[in-house]
Amino acid sequence: MIYYGFAQHLPGSYSIWGGKLWNAIRIFCCRRIFKYCGKVSTIDRHAYFGNGRNVEIGDYSGIGENCVIPNNTIIGRYVMMAPEVHIVANNHTFSDIDKPMCFQGSIEGQTPTIIDDDCWVGVRVILTPGHHIGKGCILAAGAVVTKDVEPYSIVVGNNQFLKYRFDKEIIDELITFADYSKINIEKVKEYSKFICTTELTKDNIKEFRKFFE
Repeated sequence: MIYYGFAQHLPGSYSIWGGKLWNAIRIFCCRRIFKYCGKVSTIDRHAYFGNGRNVEIGDYSGIGENCVIPNNTIIGRYVMMAPEVHIVANNHTFSDIDKPMCFQGSIEGQTPTIIDDDCWVGVRVILTPGHHIGKGCILAAGAVVTKDVEPYSIVVGNNQFLKYRFDKEIIDELITFADYSKINIEKVKEYSKFICTTELTKDNIKEFRKFFE
């Protein structure tokens, strides 16, 4: 396979010398491997996908260096994935106490792992298979996640919920209109300073609606 034999080993996507080209080559290959591959921003070196046939990744999402993404994974739009994120593909069986665990085999996850739009997955996060990470979540560096995560949550450590990014009233409203398949990129660029410097509140949330119109 061209990806594993060649493209995977090219220099990093942010390399000064040819980084954009190496990144484009990896994306080109993945578009021919994945079930769906949108307008992806980054697929960095040494990312591993198995055969990749059931992997889906949405527009403007990125996969960091040395990430492990199993075959049954759906990644939404605008997802940032730092280096060395590991999504586990299967679990070992251990129910038979008369047999060593190494001889009991493993069970591949039947339910896909889903990472919704606009999530940030930090360095060396570990995700066990079959869970749903809601829209707008932040999984802090080194977090171990073994259950579903509600939208706009921040998770740290071992499944530890830290807080919601916004008040519940704001989250409930965001869920009604924040459809990232309809986001207007030109408006986001035009108002980037406003987005990056303004805290989202119930008083200005109407201003954010226009980016999805």
